[in-house]
Amino acid sequence: MTKVTAGGVTIDRCEACGAMWFDLNELERLLMGKVKTKEIDIGPRTRTDATVRTKNLQCPRDGERMDEIEYPEQSHVHVMKCGTCQGMLFDAGELVDVDKFTLLERMKAFFS
Repeated sequence: MTKVTAGGVTIDRCEACGAMWFDLNELERLLMGKVKTKEIDIGPRTRTDATVRTKNLQCPRDGERMDEIEYPEQSHVHVMKCGTCQGMLFDAGELVDVDKFTLLERMKAFFS
């Protein structure tokens, strides 16, 4: 993982697969700023078995097993989350997807 700073927030990004690690509150701070997520989320790459290996990951902060969750209000986005430190791991391309909260997703959130 290498450090990437955007909008005053420093996150960790894997140069091999493009996955990004967000410590607690880093994602919210990043999305609230005027950061162009396309500039830090390098997007989907040619996938090898990297996606398969993410199913049994341990948290890089505390070593606890991470769980796959649906991102709130965007059930098509699945991220890995540590139940202890609340950090989250996004695959390449998922940050841009979360940042593009579509009209349909806004309507679903409003009516639910």
